Amino acid sequence: MYRLLSYPISQNSAVWPGGKKVACQQIHHVEDGSEWNEWMYTLTNHLGTHYDAPNHHYNAGLKISDLPLERFVFEKPYILDIPKGPNEKITKDDLVPFAEKIQQCDALFLRTGFFKHHHEPELYCENGPGVGSDAAEYLVKHFLNLKVIVLDFLSLNAYSDIPDGMKAHKWLLGEWTDHFICIIEDAHFEDIENETLEKVIALPLLIEELDSAQVTVMAFEKNGE
Repeated sequence: MYRLLSYPISQNSAVWPGGKKVACQQIHHVEDGSEWNEWMYTLTNHLGTHYDAPNHHYNAGLKISDLPLERFVFEKPYILDIPKGPNEKITKDDLVPFAEKIQQCDALFLRTGFFKHHHEPELYCENGPGVGSDAAEYLVKHFLNLKVIVLDFLSLNAYSDIPDGMKAHKWLLGEWTDHFICIIEDAHFEDIENETLEKVIALPLLIEELDSAQVTVMAFEKNGE
C-alpha cells in the first residue's frame, strides 16, 4: 500500500509569517481555441512540504540537486511521538529515552500532533512548535545513520524563538560537523504507524541552484488494507 505524506500545494498552503503564497495563472486555454492547457505558477521553495538541503543555512553545504539519490530513499524509517503544543520545542531530553530506536533508523519522523491545526493558519504558522538547538546538536553528533528528520509542523524553526531555530538548522545541516541531517518540513503522517511502515521515498524537485525544494514523500506500508 502506498501513502502520500506530502500536502497538496494550493493558493491556501500554509506559509511562514510574511511569506508569499502560491500564484497560479492559466496562459493557454483549450476552451479558447488553444491546442493545450498550460499554466504558469510562482512559489517560494520553502512553501508546503519541502526538503531542506545543507545549503539552506550553510553556504558551503550541498544544494538540493547536488545530493546523492540515496539521500531520498529511506529503508529504516521510524515514527517518534512527542506531543507538543503551540510554541513548544522538541528538546534533547525528549529524544534521549529513544536513543536505541533512533540509532537504528535512517529517517526519523517527529510527530507532535500539531498537524491537527493545519487549517488554522494563524496558529499553525505563527505559533507552531519547533526543534530546539540542543536536540539538533544531539541528533547530528550521535546518530550517523540518520539521513533526514520529518516534521508534522510548519518549520524546524519555531516562530517564537527564531535565533534558536536558526542555530538548530545550522547544527543539523552540517555547518559545525562532518555529518549532516536533512529536514523535511510540513509533512502529514497522522494515521501511519511503525508496525506497518516499511520504506519511504522523498523525491524533491531537482532544480539547480536551489538550497531546498518541494518534495513528494511517499510511504510504503506492509500488510495494508
